[in-house]
Amino acid sequence: MRTSKQSALVAVLALAGLALASCQAAEPRDPNRVSLTLSLGLEELQQSLVFQQMTHFRLKILGEPTSNPNSKVIFDSNCLKYEGDNFEIQDIEAGDGRVVFFEGFEDSSCTKRVLVGARGGLSIKNPVPTEGFYYMHVAPVEQFSLMPTPNPTFVASINKTPCQTNAECEGFDGAAYCRAPGNTCHLETYYPLNLATRRAFHQAAELDNGMIVFTGGFTAPSAADKEQFLTTERIEVFNPLTMLFERKDGLSDSTPAGYALHGLVKFDGNKIANIGGFNQARWRLAGDRVDLLPSVPTAGCTNNKCLLDTVSIFDIGRSTYVGNSLPLPLGMPLAGLVKDASTPTILLGSGFTSSQTAPVSNQVYACDFTGTSQNCTRTAYTLGARRRGAALFCRTANGNGCDDYVVLGGNLLSDANVPLLEGIDVKNNTKYAITPAGDAPTTLTGATVVNVDGTFYVFGGVDEKKSGNPNVPPMKLTFNGATATFTKLTLTGVDEKKTYRVYHTATVLKDGRVLLIGGLDDQRRPTASALVFIGDKYSREVMLNVARFGHSVSTLRTGLIPNALLIVGGFNTDGGALGAIGAAELFVTQ
Repeated sequence: MRTSKQSALVAVLALAGLALASCQAAEPRDPNRVSLTLSLGLEELQQSLVFQQMTHFRLKILGEPTSNPNSKVIFDSNCLKYEGDNFEIQDIEAGDGRVVFFEGFEDSSCTKRVLVGARGGLSIKNPVPTEGFYYMHVAPVEQFSLMPTPNPTFVASINKTPCQTNAECEGFDGAAYCRAPGNTCHLETYYPLNLATRRAFHQAAELDNGMIVFTGGFTAPSAADKEQFLTTERIEVFNPLTMLFERKDGLSDSTPAGYALHGLVKFDGNKIANIGGFNQARWRLAGDRVDLLPSVPTAGCTNNKCLLDTVSIFDIGRSTYVGNSLPLPLGMPLAGLVKDASTPTILLGSGFTSSQTAPVSNQVYACDFTGTSQNCTRTAYTLGARRRGAALFCRTANGNGCDDYVVLGGNLLSDANVPLLEGIDVKNNTKYAITPAGDAPTTLTGATVVNVDGTFYVFGGVDEKKSGNPNVPPMKLTFNGATATFTKLTLTGVDEKKTYRVYHTATVLKDGRVLLIGGLDDQRRPTASALVFIGDKYSREVMLNVARFGHSVSTLRTGLIPNALLIVGGFNTDGGALGAIGAAELFVTQ
């Protein structure tokens, strides 16, 4: 393998021969093997401290990966000094499903990573094509980085390229195709390295095979009313073995309507249940401040249903769909799995019904599964409060299900003197009271609860008795029987107000750190701030590339970059208007 300097860098990893017309591949000795040139583009990172720290690298080409991405290593450079961006490689096995994996290090033993890049789903063929760019994400470690998007000039050149078949266009990118009239190539989205559909207040779940499935979400305002947001029924899956998004159009087509602010539960292998949701919603932006709650439109929704009373069961692995009905339409519902077995049960309840001022009274329903059928109308529990925007978390887990759920907070509206917390003892089929103590807020809406090795932490939310803006600091939550004690974290090095969030996410990293990401801040403005906590202490701040709220965060448990976080979608207010975000971000852990 030889390396050489390159004067003009491009912000992609291109397979030349597969990629750069200016690079000529050597004549292979075997018809099933090829020689090619790789060009590593790091233009966007050239001025960054991370790039300047890189002194050594390791480059691999892998065969089509399974659950173990290193199961078939076709080429491995091992640890080499970084001297340039062009890599000439001899005698690579041709074939489909190839993966390029790059790691940059700040030490000569290649142990401390500072950059990681990966792209799968590639074809290395003989003879090697003379053109074609394949985008790959090169991400700094311990920072957020946007998933790559095609350069506008490059996209324009694709759209002018004459063609007769799709195969003539796929050499540029897997998403390019040949279209009529005019028979020219076309690339219209950032897919497959970004979402095909913009979405906010969608849901995400990790399947048993490690893939991440995304369902629903608000997409764009209607033409008639810029504050009334439409929803999508499209389903996408992110494959951590290729670092690509994949559309599931067949499943999407079977769904009766778009949905957002719905519930989602994964169960029984690779099945998911989408529960209720908004078909459309009005969300108002007053100046640069976002209303905390959406409202239900009175007209203009699919089949006159602005809120949905359906449960949609998808088997992602088999691409099958089954629909069922709820007793009432539900938006923003609580949803959790009771047991994960051949006959699982899903609890659901609370949330919006027909209007902003009428949440579900106090009923928690159950979806009972028997073979291939399910019934979602049984009343399982009666809560002591009408809630919406509550947190539902598991106090005692049993496998992939839960024996003991806790309901925390929720928008109480006109209800007075209702409990801050309630417990649901699933194992004994009873509901029980929980007494708050310590620094407990009076009310709490929009909080997120995480479990770090048996210790619970509460992040964000609104205490409505205090003000109408996010105003709740991070707290540790400990249980002693039926008493829950809240203890404010002692924050050093950060203004407490910076921790005030709603519509944020809190994610536990593999090493036990908690990353509080985005949301609306204490002035109800989207924030790009992400705060790192280690135990009870604040550690540091990391900035997103795009301020966002109503996003999802998924941990990649398997694949090319295990334990990385994938941040998808959400709303922001760029340009003075509320809009859904199409660009995903990645956070690679050390």
